[in-house]
Amino acid sequence: MTSQSSIEDFPPEILQLLFVQLNLKDLGNCSKTCVRWKLLIVDLFKNKGRIVIATGLPEGKGHKTEVLDLINPSQKFNFLEDIPSRWGSAGGLVQNKPMIAGGYVFDTYFQDYFVIGDYKNKKTMVYERFASSSIVLDNCTLWVVGGHDGYLELSSTEFISMNKPPVQGPGLPFTVSWHTMVQYDSESIFIIGGKQDGHTTPSNRTMIVNPKDNFKAKPGPSLIQARAYHCSAIMEINGENHIVVAGGDISLSNSQRSVYLDSVELLNPLSGKGWQKGPKLPFKLSQASMVTSPTGRGVVIIGGWNENSKKYSTSLFELDGRSMEWVKLKQKLEHGRVGHISFPIPDDLPTLKDYEEPKSGWKTLKKKLPKILNNLL
Repeated sequence: MTSQSSIEDFPPEILQLLFVQLNLKDLGNCSKTCVRWKLLIVDLFKNKGRIVIATGLPEGKGHKTEVLDLINPSQKFNFLEDIPSRWGSAGGLVQNKPMIAGGYVFDTYFQDYFVIGDYKNKKTMVYERFASSSIVLDNCTLWVVGGHDGYLELSSTEFISMNKPPVQGPGLPFTVSWHTMVQYDSESIFIIGGKQDGHTTPSNRTMIVNPKDNFKAKPGPSLIQARAYHCSAIMEINGENHIVVAGGDISLSNSQRSVYLDSVELLNPLSGKGWQKGPKLPFKLSQASMVTSPTGRGVVIIGGWNENSKKYSTSLFELDGRSMEWVKLKQKLEHGRVGHISFPIPDDLPTLKDYEEPKSGWKTLKKKLPKILNNLL
């Protein structure tokens, strides 16, 4: 007689090879199959699965700071400490601490920056800034770029760190607000779209800044669609990193009517082909946030203004680089919001609630196993 083995008998190394081929929705199902699978997945995506969502409108909810686990939708967290209401802030993980910088509320343009959970020790930036964007450099410095100070759109930048006073950074050859920024590699930071040079209409211009060459800026490929209030991140497609830009709007600053976008654009800077059209969003969406998926092979779009429902969105969608389809995740925001920021955090930052909903993910992996094995061979 010959014994038959099942997937449950696979060694951990093989299971983890299978797990990395799944999108976030399927990973979430697998993490709830059994304790063994959950621990393997937790180990595989250690310090990659959790994100913090902070600030934003409406003001009555934006002071609540949420934490979500993108791998395990059953994982529940306590809110981190409330922060003063604001939106249009910059921020990121600086020296493994979640930092917020600037923003706006009730005719106040903020000049402070602080670590979530330590607001009493807030510090002062060089300038008041709202609608700026930022990049974390070498895990220790937040480079905050552009924005608005209540009077003028800014071309100035500054470097913020934990234990040093802020330092004025290199100025840009243009003013910019409501833009996004992504660092593609060690020599290229992309500044994408937004309102530029004081114009009321959004721009399709991108600029590439080289932090290794005194932050010199040069023109990059123009977007297909001019946009502001959009979001962006990086994902891997067929082994190469692509920049993803999604949503936003094309309304005039002085217009009473916003024209929201559901379009998506993709850029492989190594291809020389410029921006390409991507799969449309499930609905027109503005002022959402976006992070790279824990797998690296997708992006997750979070919250924003859902023009279809006319509501602040609580939903999360993943664009997976293999299927190139937007898939709604089971995770959702407690508070729908716009103009917020989101970024990954270490596993040991939040406090877990003692609750996890059991659910089998065995059928998910069994169904996808033949295709996954074929891709690995």
